[in-house]
Amino acid sequence: MSDYIYDKHGRYEVYTVAEVTAVGMEESELAGIESVVPVPSDARGELNWFMQEIKKAFRGCEIRSSSSDESSCVYHVYMPEDEYTMGWIDIFLDYSPRHSGEEVTYTVYSRDIRNNKFDNHSSGFRKKHTIRRSTALKNAKRYLRRFSHTEVIQASIQDYRSHISEADYNVTQKYGDAWDELFGSYVTSERQAKCAPLLRELYLLLDSGHTFLDASLGSNLTSLRSNKEILEQSLTDSELPVYGIRVRERMGQQVFDVCFIKDAHKIRKGEDLSKLAWDTHMHDETLPEGVIGRLSTLAICEKGTYVPQVGYRHSEAVFYVTK
Repeated sequence: MSDYIYDKHGRYEVYTVAEVTAVGMEESELAGIESVVPVPSDARGELNWFMQEIKKAFRGCEIRSSSSDESSCVYHVYMPEDEYTMGWIDIFLDYSPRHSGEEVTYTVYSRDIRNNKFDNHSSGFRKKHTIRRSTALKNAKRYLRRFSHTEVIQASIQDYRSHISEADYNVTQKYGDAWDELFGSYVTSERQAKCAPLLRELYLLLDSGHTFLDASLGSNLTSLRSNKEILEQSLTDSELPVYGIRVRERMGQQVFDVCFIKDAHKIRKGEDLSKLAWDTHMHDETLPEGVIGRLSTLAICEKGTYVPQVGYRHSEAVFYVTK
């Protein structure tokens, strides 16, 4: 369910609010969180206390388990209107004989944690553990944080890039198939260069209305030229600059947070995007020229849809719109 994202420190997991709310603990299983629980001795009581304190610290947040099996789940903390969760929490109750009684370990997972006791690509690198209630709550308040606009782009832009790459790959395959159909061999740059003069002559014959003795030759030539044009257009489209856009509600009105990304197709995993400039709280009439039309087109598409020369719909609220 999670995606792995990279920053300059290492790897971390991100979870979308949509994914988290689609699975996990039902409201009835969260019963008791809203009421203050006295110092408990069982795992459920400790978890309820931790959740209650976090909900006090982050007004409006919600907490939901990663699955309905409480023996193997964690508890995501998030704001319902956000794209991604703030992080997750968990507890572990140790019944080991080496302790005089039960000992609870509280865990906080966040992208802001750097635990150098662990490799920076392991999950432990992003966790803080403690047996102290006060420290557990301090860790939650310090490290659980909502994603900024730039972090949303950091977390989602590789999906945009992968859809562009997939589109380029598909049209490249079709062009290769058309080449193979005509020449009986796979396409290479060298073969394209050698065959270019021949193809120019054949296209002239095709456009003149010439009737080829082999009727399939004309259709294969038409297919090759058409797929070549589609390929070139696709490669051009993939390099177009885009606007990264978050759509949200503010004071009862729909607003847009917009940043311009010149070379989105070149952004690598873990690349620092902190210099992205944002225009926030924009309205329909203040959006850059042409954006509202393309955004409207993407809004009727399913999530994960890439439309050449229009953009990509990442989710309900995050879009990449072609300039």
